[in-house]
Amino acid sequence: MATNVQVFRDPDTGQWSVREVGDEETSTTPYSSKEEAEREGRRLAEERGVDLLVHDETGTTEKTEEPS
Repeated sequence: MATNVQVFRDPDTGQWSVREVGDEETSTTPYSSKEEAEREGRRLAEERGVDLLVHDETGTTEKTEEPS
């Protein structure tokens, strides 16, 4: 079960990605822009009732959103 959804820049590909993190990490899904990744991350987080963590280019948490 997911405990949060993360939006981050994948250091291997340089693309923005989304993954669910919890008991097991899911594979990443790449997106063409940070905005697109955030939209999908927000949708997943709301659907699952978990926090959304958005990281900046360096991997530092930029913002956290709790489910509505």
